[in-house]
Amino acid sequence: MAGYLSSLSFLDLAGRLPASVAQGLFWGIMALGVYITFRILDIADLTVDGTFATGGAVSAVLIMKKGVNPWLAVLVALVAGLLAGGQRQALTLLMATLVKPKVLLLDEHTAALDQKTAEKVLKATDRIVEEGKLTTIMVTHNMRDAIAHGNRLIMMNDGKVVLDIKGEEKKKLTVEKLLHQFEVVSGEEFASDKAILG
Repeated sequence: MAGYLSSLSFLDLAGRLPASVAQGLFWGIMALGVYITFRILDIADLTVDGTFATGGAVSAVLIMKKGVNPWLAVLVALVAGLLAGGQRQALTLLMATLVKPKVLLLDEHTAALDQKTAEKVLKATDRIVEEGKLTTIMVTHNMRDAIAHGNRLIMMNDGKVVLDIKGEEKKKLTVEKLLHQFEVVSGEEFASDKAILG
């Protein structure tokens, strides 16, 4: 360790300082955005985090999969990061299916969206899944969406599968029937209005 420290020159350290300061400012601004929305406005809004992740994914896909110039990819990523929630979800879905995946995992991909935007994203999802003939697992707590989309519904409780409904039985399913079946197999009453009402 001492050998490493003695090998560092002041000029080398000073040369790295601007990048370190810039990175610190960058993360500081992001932290302020999260703090303001979460603590001051009392809204758990992590769209700042989503913006960075979307921008990073866009630039990575453009550079690695499409061979786009890195500077142009960063510029496109900046624009992608500025998209609103539903637009960002649709873009992320499109990027995930550019190269046909073996399984497309959609984990609460409409949970943070308003109902109108969520419906648009779900329609786009259905179209992409159907056209690409993709095997898809959609995780959701919204029973209406679980019933309306896909050809199989698996309901879990305490980490165990309690219902597996497919085919004609799923086509005839309603939220009330689903709740009744859940209560029968689990011995519990379903207690989440948000999941029931959507």
